[in-house]
Amino acid sequence: MTITAFQSPVSGPWPLGMITVAASGTPIALNTNVGPQTANAVTHPTVTVRQLILTGDSDNSGAIYLLRKVQGQIVTKLTTNFIVQVIYPGQTVSVPNGNVSINSAINPDDYVVDADNNGDKVFVTAITG
Repeated sequence: MTITAFQSPVSGPWPLGMITVAASGTPIALNTNVGPQTANAVTHPTVTVRQLILTGDSDNSGAIYLLRKVQGQIVTKLTTNFIVQVIYPGQTVSVPNGNVSINSAINPDDYVVDADNNGDKVFVTAITG
């Protein structure tokens, strides 16, 4: 049985799933499991979240990098001025850190993940509402 990603969040935790970086230096979209969240008149308005919770797989052999995409720029872990957060194996981090901010408006479409090593993974949950 194929499991479909939970693509339309309502409120509370929204699992974005496990993201595997197949090739280091080739970033993977944070929305890879749930699809684009940008406004679409047919499907839904733009989805923004208040917080991202990222956990590096304990079997990773290096760090995972959360990067902000910038239109017209190639963004990888080597473009250090685009790194938002570094996640080490087995570590859990929140963006923004601490309590959920009522004013946060993070669009998952604007972020990618890269890794030090091929096959490293990160588990991502977004907080909506």
